[in-house]
Amino acid sequence: MEKMANVLKNHIGSVLSIMLIMLITIIVSYRTELKESAISETLIANQTLEINKLKGDVDALTLEREKLIEQVAQTVVQYDNKIDQLNDTLKFQNDYGYQLPDYVITYLNDHGFESTAALLATLSEQSELIPISGVLGGTMQWWPENSIVLNEKWVFGYFEDGHILGYALLNYSFDASNQLIWRVVETFVE
Repeated sequence: MEKMANVLKNHIGSVLSIMLIMLITIIVSYRTELKESAISETLIANQTLEINKLKGDVDALTLEREKLIEQVAQTVVQYDNKIDQLNDTLKFQNDYGYQLPDYVITYLNDHGFESTAALLATLSEQSELIPISGVLGGTMQWWPENSIVLNEKWVFGYFEDGHILGYALLNYSFDASNQLIWRVVETFVE
């Protein structure tokens, strides 16, 4: 036992040195873990900020996308309406073999009418221009879909009351305040 005590006395410095080295190693290791933890928390905070910024960008782009979709939908409706008008014009031209010159369409556009159909639709409000009365309880009225714009001054109009029908050559013009004026030039009744 004495021998053991002597060995311990001789090596106590070495044992203490080893214990001190172990303690320093533990402290350094703990400080390193603390630094790494702080770095990780900073990285997480930075990534969270970046994610939030990207979410904001995604929200802004989603809103812009929805606005663009709405604009496209409106454009589609406008083009569909234009296509319908052109198809009506083509059907009319195919049915009646008449092609209205472009300058007439431009003239109508300049006076606020999108198409010949829009101009002819105003005839529906002009039944007082029909020079004959309906028979057997019928009421004379214009049928714009069966009428034809001939040029920038003349329209060939169709009217009927369900019993008798007629045609009229109408003159149309615009006054100084751009108001449409209809005038019947000649009629024919069957």
